[in-house]
Amino acid sequence: ENATAAGSTPAPETVKPGAKRVVVTVTYDESGRVTQASGGDANALRIARQKRFPPGKAGSATVSIPLNQE
Repeated sequence: ENATAAGSTPAPETVKPGAKRVVVTVTYDESGRVTQASGGDANALRIARQKRFPPGKAGSATVSIPLNQE
């Protein structure tokens, strides 16, 4: 057994002051590619679809995407 749950939750990204975080739920396949994304706004969904997860097991995750305020 693997003592660490590598890849089950991505490492938190550094957030700049003034950035808001949007929560997006993603589903990924066995190859680690995102197949579905829901929640948040269009920019957050686009960023979430570009993420990759460790290959080997399909699943889903909740990802927090930092977005800069303009």
